[in-house]
Order: sequence, then structure tokens, then C-alpha cells
Amino acid sequence: MPEIKQYVMICREDWKPLLDAANQLIHDVMSAGEQQRLHDDLPTDQWKMPDVKRYMHHAFMHLVSCKTHEGIHGHPFVLADNTALEEYKHTLVDLLIIAAAEAKPDNQGVVVESPDD
Repeated sequence: MPEIKQYVMICREDWKPLLDAANQLIHDVMSAGEQQRLHDDLPTDQWKMPDVKRYMHHAFMHLVSCKTHEGIHGHPFVLADNTALEEYKHTLVDLLIIAAAEAKPDNQGVVVESPDD
């Protein structure tokens, strides 16, 4: 079982409901993905060094699934585990993974040139 750490964050009081929802959403989606990857005998830590294009495509396909169902049936909900809300949750977490990957400083092999005066 992975080590669980607790973080203390300062957040505006009026943003706290969003922070709480994001915390729960990340936990739910990442846990479900981990269980699926374990079941499929795949590595569970690929999100740490993601292929950003693949994650962008994955997020897009979740949105397409919602919109396709909505176009066919007139509403985004299905009578199954994958409701539109679940699709949107997965899309948001994919976008968070992309944002986290883009925020990492990756200076290896980067050459910065400045123009001569």
C-alpha cells in the first residue's frame, strides 16, 4: 500500500468547496484508473511522466463519448457506470495530468540563447 501524506494548503474560504470537490474527484478517478491498470497488468505510474498528446486525445475521446450519446439520445446520461458526469470527471483529471506535466521544469537538454548586444 502506498504511503499516504497529508498536505496543508492555504485557500480562500470561498474556494474551499471547489478544492474539496477536486480532491475527491482526483482520488476517485485515479483510484479507478489504478485498479483498472492493475487488473490489466499495466504499470500504474505512467501518469507521472505522461505522453501529453496521448492524454489530450484520451480527454478529447471522453468528451466525444458524452456528446455522441447526447446527439443520439438527446441527453448525456446512460444507464451504466459511465454517465456523462463520469466522462467529464475523467476528462478533468486527464487535463490535470497534462497541466502537471507541463508545469514540471524540464531543463535537460534545453539550450537558452540570448542575442548579442
